[in-house]
Amino acid sequence: MVTTRDAKPDAHDITCRQAVGLMTDYLDGALGPDDLALVEAHLGECEGCAEHLRQIRITVAVTGRIREDDLDARARGPHGPLPPLAARPGSLMPHDLRIEIYRGSRDNLRPLFELAEDSAAELDSYMDAGRVLVAVSDGEIIGHLQLTGAGDPRQAEIKNMAVRETLQGQGIGRRLIQAAVDLAAAEAVTTILVATAAADIGNLRFYQRQGFRMRSVERDAFTPATGYPPGLLIDGIELRDRVWLDRTVLVRVHLTSDRQDLEVPASDGAFEGTDDRAMVVVRPEHVQRLAILAERDGTRADP
Repeated sequence: MVTTRDAKPDAHDITCRQAVGLMTDYLDGALGPDDLALVEAHLGECEGCAEHLRQIRITVAVTGRIREDDLDARARGPHGPLPPLAARPGSLMPHDLRIEIYRGSRDNLRPLFELAEDSAAELDSYMDAGRVLVAVSDGEIIGHLQLTGAGDPRQAEIKNMAVRETLQGQGIGRRLIQAAVDLAAAEAVTTILVATAAADIGNLRFYQRQGFRMRSVERDAFTPATGYPPGLLIDGIELRDRVWLDRTVLVRVHLTSDRQDLEVPASDGAFEGTDDRAMVVVRPEHVQRLAILAERDGTRADP
């Protein structure tokens, strides 16, 4: 992609997909001045793409192929803490939106929980479980996400999630999901699960757009026996079945090499072994990049 413009580049002049497509050339210092300015403007405001770039650098460090000092200065990107994601021009997302772990009484969040749960009895059974992330703007909580265990230490479940009805559709839910993914990844959780009603077309669309995939269908999950009123309709469809979805957060990649000095920053992944068999945990979107770099360096990467 080659672009020419007189105006100062804006973070939103290119999409995330286009920015990711330019990452390799960005790291190699192969972008022209116009595309370089576009990518750097985008990275300055997009937390997701900045994290993608950070993970690529981790992958490079794992293979030992390229080190930060080997890169051209302009290809190293911004240093220091990343700025918070700004609201996109023309969007209604609050400019001061932040995501944080909630430590207060869950009773204060019950109205939000009730937006996502039609059974009072069911809500009472899990409302105090796990941890809750909240979206805060102007000192007020405007959304939440409850993350609980799932019976397997490698898995976590989004148990309840909602955004104030007047603020839905503005990207707040996406920010909550990304914060949950980051939290899970930091704790070496490999998979996040979520369940929603098969009748709720909007929720199914939302979660799939956040990278979740269909896992299974639980028939007749919503019945009077579990506290759900009969004949409840969502989008004109009777509430009966539950759909389970999942999203891979981390994958384990085995590295086979004659090298004795494979390393990965301890704060960025789990690494086991220093002999000719080693394992590194990386985000799934970086496995292909890892395989390419490993092949260049005579190392084989086996998911």
